Amino acid sequence: MLKNGQKKQIGWNAKRELSKINYKIHTDAIKNNLVPKQLTKNQINFVYAEEADVLNMALFGMTAKEWRIKASRLLASGSSCWTRRAASGK
Repeated sequence: MLKNGQKKQIGWNAKRELSKINYKIHTDAIKNNLVPKQLTKNQINFVYAEEADVLNMALFGMTAKEWRIKASRLLASGSSCWTRRAASGK
């Protein structure tokens, strides 16, 4: 029988692996459907960043930049939990 800590570790690892798979799916979809061949490297990076912000807004209600600002404020205030959920106030 697994202990509670072991169950949490397995759950965390499963979520981590799922996130890695989803990241690959999302970046491949962007590359194959949204990035014209004639863009420069900087322009391509901008397309990826814009799409990441769309996903972050849909999932977390804020961009990565907004999350970093809120998380840094939580850390500065002494908060020990600075996850996206905590930063969003949800």
